[in-house]
Amino acid sequence: MRLHAVGTMLAAGLLFAVNSASAEVTKLAELRIPAQAKDQSKLAGKLDNGMPLNQFGGIGALSWAGENVYYLLPDRGPDDGAVPYPTRFHKAQIQFSAEGAVEWKILETHLLTKDSGEQLVGAASALKHGDKHPGRLDPEAIRFVQRGNKPVALAISDEYGPRVDLYDLTGKRTRKLKIPGKFEIEHPSGNAAEEAQKNDKGRQPNAGFEALGISPDGQTLYAMNQRPLIQDGAIANGRFSGLLNRILRIDIESENSAEFIYPLETIDSAVCELLMIDSHRALVLERDSLAGPLAKQKSLYLIDLQGASDVSDLKSLPAQVADLPTTVRPVSKRLFVNLLDPKFEIASESTPAKFEGLTFGPNLPDGRRTLVISVDNDFEGENPTVFYFLALSPEDLN
Repeated sequence: MRLHAVGTMLAAGLLFAVNSASAEVTKLAELRIPAQAKDQSKLAGKLDNGMPLNQFGGIGALSWAGENVYYLLPDRGPDDGAVPYPTRFHKAQIQFSAEGAVEWKILETHLLTKDSGEQLVGAASALKHGDKHPGRLDPEAIRFVQRGNKPVALAISDEYGPRVDLYDLTGKRTRKLKIPGKFEIEHPSGNAAEEAQKNDKGRQPNAGFEALGISPDGQTLYAMNQRPLIQDGAIANGRFSGLLNRILRIDIESENSAEFIYPLETIDSAVCELLMIDSHRALVLERDSLAGPLAKQKSLYLIDLQGASDVSDLKSLPAQVADLPTTVRPVSKRLFVNLLDPKFEIASESTPAKFEGLTFGPNLPDGRRTLVISVDNDFEGENPTVFYFLALSPEDLN
């Protein structure tokens, strides 16, 4: 089956000079959805923590599906996986203009299930002994996939596994993609501290596949953990010091894979999304975990995989680029946009911590390309769900 990705396919014309200055990006609009907004799941009742089952929020990812349609993905729900939140995605209509007007509505909400129909929930404790694909799911990234002009699947990454699986447009899992063993932990637990103690390889606790991109031809997925693998670094003074994160490239049909090194800016940085521009270049959303005036890094970086070394055969990596063998080259990387630049009017006393989702949107009438960024409110209190709408100027697209 030959697949195509709408958002990246329409963005394939974007060209950037690797050594050029930072992009001239402008902020078009901002959307704040109240914390008490409801979705279209029609779920009644409440979770153990009192949150309504049909509450909208927790948007950790989004993917443009053409025209003004987006797929929005909440993560595992409130309270860091302590409650059995039924995982889901929303099909939404969002229309914004260069003048700053935004209109939105949820068209559909679909619950995520196994191929057996069993509901997938966000509870970290939803484990079954010996089941490599248990009933727990922490969905962190979504990419809309199509064949020709017909939508056929959604690719969704799971931070728990980590995994990347395909779902149909009703939310039923249809295929589990093969992930190299070095990414997986041997002793999953519902307790993060216990996971950290029992595992010496694989993803760090709560730091699995946070980012997912898809190539313009729809044949290849690119997944990245939020932080480096346990074996790709060192523990110093009780703290993990690795800076080298792996990008996993997966051919959807054959499931053949390759791995490339992405260097983080600091040990406090986290990768939250990866958006493919063409077959080898991407925008990466990297940030700290701080809010308000303490926030220092909420940035987009442009990377190029061309010329980077495939490190699939390396079972472990050193803590930093300087310690790599001279024959191993990471991806090239440069700052593309600093989202805390005062011109965006994002940096303030109320700057949110969790910039999570990134997708291209429709072209503006003047030919500019658009980017949409979602902020995860973690279903906390009165925190709204926030979307930022940006435009790239024409000279940045030549």
